[in-house]
Amino acid sequence: MTTKTTGAELKRFYNDPSFWLDGVWHEDVLILSKDGSQEDEISEIPDALAVSIAGGVVFYSGPGRAPWPGEDGTSFEAYFRRWRKTQNTAYGTLECPKDKLDAVLAAIKEAGGKVT
Repeated sequence: MTTKTTGAELKRFYNDPSFWLDGVWHEDVLILSKDGSQEDEISEIPDALAVSIAGGVVFYSGPGRAPWPGEDGTSFEAYFRRWRKTQNTAYGTLECPKDKLDAVLAAIKEAGGKVT
């Protein structure tokens, strides 16, 4: 299974100190762009790029219990989805007819959204 997101949301997750505590690290994460190419550095992914997270494991070696259920780590995708549930901002891409784009963008802004 893969989890879809944007570069902006992935970077916000990856830089959230409440999830990446001392002693938390990951291995073997595969980030794929929409065209199937692999993205190697999360910090260099363009904000608007649609990406999929595949595989990967998050480990914890700090004091006390791991910040997730289970003892041997959790999947990177599950950790990302857990983080996503705690957020009050949603990220995404949109698709609409070209002749309706201005109306769609205006509606997003009117509803308090931001177009980046």
